[in-house]
Amino acid sequence: MQYLDYMNGHDFGVGIDAVNGSIKGDAVIRTAPEEVSGAEGQKVLFDMMQVETTEELTEALGASAEVNVGMGLFNASAQFNFAQQASVNRYSLYLLVSVSVTNAFRQLRDVRLTQDAVNLWASGNQEEFRDRYGDEYIHGVLSGGILHSVLQIDTESEEESQEISAKLEAGYGAMGMGFSAKAQFNNMMSSVSTSKSIKVHHLQIGGSNTNVGITSDQILDRATQFPPSVAGKDAAPFLIMTKEYKTVSNLPAQPNKFDLLLAKDVVKECGRLRLRYLDWLNDIEYILGHPKQFAWTNESKQTKRLDTKADELREAITGLAKQASKCANNLTQCEMPTDNLTVVLDADDVPDRKRRNGRSGATRRRLIRVSPRPVPGMLNSPVRGPNGTIVFNVFAPDRVAGPKLAASNRKNRSMAHQLAILATNQPRVAAR
Repeated sequence: MQYLDYMNGHDFGVGIDAVNGSIKGDAVIRTAPEEVSGAEGQKVLFDMMQVETTEELTEALGASAEVNVGMGLFNASAQFNFAQQASVNRYSLYLLVSVSVTNAFRQLRDVRLTQDAVNLWASGNQEEFRDRYGDEYIHGVLSGGILHSVLQIDTESEEESQEISAKLEAGYGAMGMGFSAKAQFNNMMSSVSTSKSIKVHHLQIGGSNTNVGITSDQILDRATQFPPSVAGKDAAPFLIMTKEYKTVSNLPAQPNKFDLLLAKDVVKECGRLRLRYLDWLNDIEYILGHPKQFAWTNESKQTKRLDTKADELREAITGLAKQASKCANNLTQCEMPTDNLTVVLDADDVPDRKRRNGRSGATRRRLIRVSPRPVPGMLNSPVRGPNGTIVFNVFAPDRVAGPKLAASNRKNRSMAHQLAILATNQPRVAAR
């Protein structure tokens, strides 16, 4: 079982290739989808955080990010494309404002294979079965809406980057204390925008209001007003749940010839390396496009080395896609990336960024994660969590229900009913 971003062509019962995410034929008899009993209300997750890499941004955008990192090599979803199109580099700052709203989960019940699928599997021809129907089928669909805004701030020195990053942390850190602090956050963003241009990357799935927020005030207003707009007919499917065919009751017994787990791991590793190399390529392109911001020891020599590294990265990115494709097309040919697809950036290859006084300084950013929710609620007394995390339980209206979220853990992104704040004035703050 796995969760994938919804794409055109997805529907209940449709077959899915578990390695590359391609859509296959229908091997199951469709039944009427049913809502999960007791899960009729909306669930809302609001996140505001700084991100530093494309992989971090991808993880922050969706629960299926780990799977989509690999499948993005073949069938990229709207959210995966959005993360890549932001062109994240280490010399700009990126603030993500994200709202995810889910309505009741709908799923198939009493699923059985069609007679043609039963006969094909029983014949022992698993290669043809997989080619025709894939490895899994779409068992459930989650609908609602998603609203993502990424504010990109380009800086001119390492010192300026650190100063603005600290302002951002203080601004969205205050947001965790309640939406009454919205004015403080807007004032902070206004002070930044007076001296720097802010680019806004926007993605919306679901809802009838497609006006794009440009200012921080407009973005927060849209985030707050978004959940009610996707409660009814304007909701859109954005996540699917797949199940393996072995869970179907009438699947004939046959030994599995394929190592799907290895194939998934290989494709995922190729995708993970590809995202890392894309970030490095973005860094190099930024350096070559803004040479006056860097302290060169030998500009001509270093520029040539960076051009060479950029070519190596492009070649490796293409090679990773080819290796993943080879694995997806023939599961017996799956191998982890080897040295010929490995690119190393030495410290001597990348010049340090200048400070305002002309000296160079290494990049070091602190990431403070804040996960408030834009719904009415009350906070009880705070509880000290691990690594200096301050945890509040949120009591929201009955129409918003869901399990708790461990917001300080990026990989645990279940729909939230818990607010975790990494306060900037605490003695133990998660920093990087």
